Amino acid sequence: MRILLTLTLLAFATSAQAQFEPPYGPTPNWPPQERFSTPNVHGIWYMSGNEYAPTRIEQSRRGNGMLFINERGESAEGFIQGNRINVPDWGDRSRGGLEGQLQRNSIRWSNGTFWTR
Repeated sequence: MRILLTLTLLAFATSAQAQFEPPYGPTPNWPPQERFSTPNVHGIWYMSGNEYAPTRIEQSRRGNGMLFINERGESAEGFIQGNRINVPDWGDRSRGGLEGQLQRNSIRWSNGTFWTR
C-alpha cells in the first residue's frame, strides 16, 4: 500500500510539472539586460553643421562598434560607450585616437571640431 501511494504521488508530481512547462521547454536562463543601451548615432551627420560637408556613421545592430566616415570620405572603425566615442585610427594615435562626446544631436570631437544632425 505504501509503495502504491508513493508511486501515485510521484506520477502526479511528474504530470503536474509537465503540465506547467511551456510547450517549447523550460525558459532559458538569459543574462540580465544591460542597464544602459548604446545610443543610436547611425546615419548622416554634418561637419561643423555644414550641409555641404556630410559625414556618416554606420552603426552595428549589436554591440558598440561602428564605422565612421568623415567629410572627405575617409573611414575608420570606432566605438561608443555611454556618451563617449573613440576612433583609434583618427587623431593622435599616441593618445588613443580621436575622442568625442555625444551631446544630444552633436558630437564634440577632441580636435575642436563637431558633427551635428
